[in-house]
Amino acid sequence: MKTYLIGFISLSMLFISCQTGKKLISNAQEIQRSEEQLDEFFSSLMDTLNMPGLSVAIINQSKIVYLKTMGVKEAGKAAPIDQETYFEAASLSKPVFAYFVMKQVEKGLIDLDKPLYQYLPYPDIAYDERYKTITARMVLSHSSGFPNWREDSLKIQFEPGTNYLYSGEGYKYLAQVIAAVNEVPFSQLDSLFQQEVAHPIGASKLRYLWNEDIAHNKASGHQEGKPTHNKRDYKDNDFGAAGGLNTEAESYAKYLISIFEGKVISPELTREMFKEQMALPEDDINAMLLGASGWSLGYGMIPTKNGTCYWHAGNNDDFQSWMHFYPDKKYGIVLFTNSDKIQHPIFFDLFFNYMEDGFKFDFDKLK
Repeated sequence: MKTYLIGFISLSMLFISCQTGKKLISNAQEIQRSEEQLDEFFSSLMDTLNMPGLSVAIINQSKIVYLKTMGVKEAGKAAPIDQETYFEAASLSKPVFAYFVMKQVEKGLIDLDKPLYQYLPYPDIAYDERYKTITARMVLSHSSGFPNWREDSLKIQFEPGTNYLYSGEGYKYLAQVIAAVNEVPFSQLDSLFQQEVAHPIGASKLRYLWNEDIAHNKASGHQEGKPTHNKRDYKDNDFGAAGGLNTEAESYAKYLISIFEGKVISPELTREMFKEQMALPEDDINAMLLGASGWSLGYGMIPTKNGTCYWHAGNNDDFQSWMHFYPDKKYGIVLFTNSDKIQHPIFFDLFFNYMEDGFKFDFDKLK
């Protein structure tokens, strides 16, 4: 491992640029850094962790004030990451889909507390009568009782609504319900998403289905420094609500801004999204490492001295991602990388210590 502490410690002390005329970018605590300082930080972070590529955006007061792409699409090749490059969002797909669901609530097509089977029966779990109590609210707050992904047949792990268990399976079922209530084929659900969410907010690179633009511009994933050559292309018209979004930092930042500004759903429904729905168990990994306390409708929640931080991470192994935001401050940050490095302990330690003064990664809990 490279020695990096001296460089990062000295860099992190430069909270405010002393040079006049420099563009200053704030974090949640309104500590300011110049664009050049942030460039140096992210460049050093990539070098320290051997990250091939990065797409990052920072939002201040509902405006994208820092937007950068760095590195290459594939290790050993010259093609650079640029604003046209797609990354796999992995589980950062879930918050965007939750927003899409809330649009259906606003349209009156979905009631958060009406059992989903009343909209669309689910043969995969029909043998277990408990599934008839599962609602959209439970799915979005990960309290449906479904596992993350089934190993064999789909099984409910506990009485729905009584506990927390992170679940991609729930999102898979809910996506089918959304298609059914809109009376569109599941293969065309992304077209509805484009019409109701992506196009209105000007986020052309929020895509749940494979297309030629993605085929031409997508980065290659990497594991242990080696390219994986996009082992998941999502070419089968499967709307991957839980992990199938392909995107980049600018489009995702526009999604966050649309939340802050109420561009797609009403302020009332936005407030509903931000309410805690389910407390995290004390032994949950995110509670232990990040201090996360609960889950809202689509987002994890971390109490900090700067207020409640809403967050989500994504991990497809060879693509990883991270975002967090403070809605009251209209501040947020989103990062995508074509590697397995964001969920590395060193990344969290350096990133939180430099970018945010509200919470940090707890290394002791890894022991």
